Amino acid sequence: MSTSAHREIQMLVALKERLGLKSDTALAKLLCVDRKLLSEVMTGRRRLGVKGQINLLDRTIYRKSRDFMAVLLPKRVGEAVDRFANASVQVSVTDDAEFLAIYKEAMQFATDQKIANRLGISASAISMVKNRKSNLGALVRLQMFIDLCKGKDKDELMKMREYLSSRDALARGLGEWSASQQSAK
Repeated sequence: MSTSAHREIQMLVALKERLGLKSDTALAKLLCVDRKLLSEVMTGRRRLGVKGQINLLDRTIYRKSRDFMAVLLPKRVGEAVDRFANASVQVSVTDDAEFLAIYKEAMQFATDQKIANRLGISASAISMVKNRKSNLGALVRLQMFIDLCKGKDKDELMKMREYLSSRDALARGLGEWSASQQSAK
């Protein structure tokens, strides 16, 4: 088994444990991948694939980022982030609508068009998210986290965005994350 495959498995196991997921089926659902594929990945027979890796990194970024966002934001907004995070196990369409509202308030955007311009998406996409008919996607959500963070945390998130630029960069990021988790123990 390759080093990057081993790191991928470590990250999957860590995410499953951290979220308290009871089964690989729940993890597969969270990552929007087939249960059989995840089973093969967990046994080292296959790789997760770009979509699954992006979703894995997205969920990891989401969990890690929301924890320090609550500390960095104004108290009222931080409390809203805490309520939002504690009410959810995974990023969903509903979560994205709530996160968008938190982002709009924290960034003091007056209109949806200003949010759309900042995030590089259409105003109609913002409307779809607010009406819970669509979600934001990993890169847009990551940009929101970057906008809300400061200092070292912002630099770390910008590094995460770099990891999404290619499969090799993602594998490198997964390896660094895994190593940081091992050294934290």
